[in-house]
Amino acid sequence: MKGLPELKRSLNTRYVIVFGLSFMAPVTVFSTYGIAIDRTHGMIPTAYIIALIVMLFTSYSYAKMVQVYPTTGSAYTFVQKGINSHLGFLVGWVILLDYLFSPMISALLFGIMVNAYFPGIPIVAVIISFIIAVTTINILGIKVAANVNTFLVIFQFLFIMIFSLLCINGLLAGKGTGELFSKYPFFSPDVNINNLLS
Repeated sequence: MKGLPELKRSLNTRYVIVFGLSFMAPVTVFSTYGIAIDRTHGMIPTAYIIALIVMLFTSYSYAKMVQVYPTTGSAYTFVQKGINSHLGFLVGWVILLDYLFSPMISALLFGIMVNAYFPGIPIVAVIISFIIAVTTINILGIKVAANVNTFLVIFQFLFIMIFSLLCINGLLAGKGTGELFSKYPFFSPDVNINNLLS
């Protein structure tokens, strides 16, 4: 009997990193910004720093686990081999749900945003077009998907950079607080720690 079946490793490290970044969708912060800024009373940078620290612990844990279990499967494999096979099975199904719901949320947010700028286009039409485009790209193969993801990630970072420059320009022109540097995004006596953590 030959070894266990394996997926062909056809992506280099750069494409794997780009896939990870595209899955996180950096511009998603714009869709949650209003809620987050309200909940944190303006201390959203501190909330993001807390989230970054948690994610760094997670990535460090993944780095250590992949050294112990250098196989595919990610969290499913780590839980299955490190804790219990039954829990690993449950984690595998939860990850599949994540892979199912994340694109659904992306399609919905895309539909809402396009409809906000072009109210004449129905949200359903935008969502269906988005799903068809994403499905077509994936059917064309992993290399095509990797190239499209690279383009989209670069576009997202350019958008964030241009937005940040416009914000800085607005602050220097006296809009908002009129201050480029302030302690209030990092410390405010009004903040509730529970809101900040949530």
